[in-house]
Amino acid sequence: LVYSVSSRQSLEELKPIWQTIKEIKGAELPNIPVMLAGNKCDESPEIREVSAAEGQAQAQTWGVSFMETSAKTNHNVTQLFQELLNMEKNRNVSLQVDGR
Repeated sequence: LVYSVSSRQSLEELKPIWQTIKEIKGAELPNIPVMLAGNKCDESPEIREVSAAEGQAQAQTWGVSFMETSAKTNHNVTQLFQELLNMEKNRNVSLQVDGR
């Protein structure tokens, strides 16, 4: 789930999307790899509307991982996808061990 750190509205718009994911996935939700990403972290502090601490707090509320990224400068983009891949790999290993 990606929002712009320069737009509080973009973070607010993710809340109903998160609720829909929760409704659809239900009990499976803890096993689904989901991250909250605050994009445009390269923006100047004057333009920023959502702090890293606020993004982290929202991620904790939802029980997901958090990372700030910049598609413009490629900051943490590879790391974000690597983290999601690791989460999925761990999920698949867990599913195989559990016999699902």
